[in-house]
Amino acid sequence: MQNSPIPLNAPPVLVLQSGFTQNADLDRSNAPGIFSIFIEILTGSTDHFQVSVFPPGRKSYAEQDRGQIVQSLYLKEEAILLAGCQHIHPFCAPSQAYTCRMLVGAGLAGTLVNLISRIEDAEPNWHGQQKLLGLVKVLLVYIGRAYALRELPAESWEMGVFTRFNKMVAADQFNRRPVTDYASALSVGLATLNTALRKVSGMTARQIIQYHIIYEAKKAAITSDLPMKTVASDLQFGDVAHFSKFFRIGAGTTYSDYKRAFVI
Repeated sequence: MQNSPIPLNAPPVLVLQSGFTQNADLDRSNAPGIFSIFIEILTGSTDHFQVSVFPPGRKSYAEQDRGQIVQSLYLKEEAILLAGCQHIHPFCAPSQAYTCRMLVGAGLAGTLVNLISRIEDAEPNWHGQQKLLGLVKVLLVYIGRAYALRELPAESWEMGVFTRFNKMVAADQFNRRPVTDYASALSVGLATLNTALRKVSGMTARQIIQYHIIYEAKKAAITSDLPMKTVASDLQFGDVAHFSKFFRIGAGTTYSDYKRAFVI
């Protein structure tokens, strides 16, 4: 979960890259905290497009699995939080931490391509960041609507376990239940649980729980004025120093520096 430190006294870098993505870029896994979005035209079609969303840490698909990419965007999860879109699927990490693909028509694909192009043109200043966040919000809302209307594939057993596990973790409010308790509640062994979760998300049960916690801590830092002591208590850390170390490892910087870095 280690990231590079966030530079201070500079506009937050929310969009890492956009435009056409070379094939070599598609063969690597996403970095922690980075979503990638691809708009593709399907082979042999002029009016059927695919929107692919790769969540943090998920490896891009193989050459034979994709069409011709017409636009792409690498987006930090902080942009999603700042835009107030953390509730929109498939961007509400980590409960939707799996690759998502949706078929869309030419009209919607054109709208998405145009939005990404406008995001790329946003100026790196305060007004540009405000414009960027507005455009990001519109983009995510459009993708969220397409996600809600997508044709649902048959749910695998592993996906069912993954979905139920995440709901249980979220409902517990991070009360530090042993991982074995979740396995028992799902009527599976710990090894079986971790195998199912890895197949869907690439993460073990413990890693998913940690992801939940660091995501909630980042959300609190960006969207609230709560002091670190209160956030630590809300996330069931008995010791502020322990929370501070946990956050620094997970976010790559201190809580205070992270909070200052993403004030727009």
